Amino acid sequence: MTKPILSMTDGEICTRYKQAKDQAGQIHILAQCNACSETIIKQILLQNGCLLPDQKKRIVERWTKEETEKLWQLRAEGYTIERIAPELGRTVSAVKHYLWAHPRPLREKTVDRPMEKPMDMPADKPDQPDQTAKSDAGKPRLSLVPPQIIWDIAEVREYSTRKYGDPDNWKRVEMDRYVDALYRHFLRFMADPESKDEESGIEHYKHMACNAAFIAALMHKEG
Repeated sequence: MTKPILSMTDGEICTRYKQAKDQAGQIHILAQCNACSETIIKQILLQNGCLLPDQKKRIVERWTKEETEKLWQLRAEGYTIERIAPELGRTVSAVKHYLWAHPRPLREKTVDRPMEKPMDMPADKPDQPDQTAKSDAGKPRLSLVPPQIIWDIAEVREYSTRKYGDPDNWKRVEMDRYVDALYRHFLRFMADPESKDEESGIEHYKHMACNAAFIAALMHKEG
């Protein structure tokens, strides 16, 4: 469905919604002001990380079986997280958090394999390298790390580089300060998983990831 042309920007809609004491009634007002349906306003709010009045308690609620099945179905069909969230009545951040916490293993495709030759028959290509001899013991499987954390840390690093003007400034900071910062962001995240840092406007969990990365780097250097 094509998004109609509204008289307000998405940012203005979200700001007025957040500032309203009666947020349920504000949705109706915003729909009237923009000459659109309340469904359109709700989709805009969800896509920009706002919680609807009836979703305040759903942040910590468990996902139902029907929700998870629909989530994976939409992902398999190529839907983006931004399109999936309104379909499930969840925020974009909630969908991202679920995907991060519940990575789905890839299913092996069924392939028709040729019948194996008897052991007494020679192989067609005896000189072909034996891949079973390759040893990866002791090597970390970097593919197991969810890549989203790289994007999250990069977002915080870009902000801090613009703020301080020195991409290597973090190396000259005591590790204790990163520990304290990580704990502060963690407490705010526990109070509201959707909350953002007031100064940077970036989610607290992303700041947690960045501080943890600094601590890991400094620990490795000291070791």
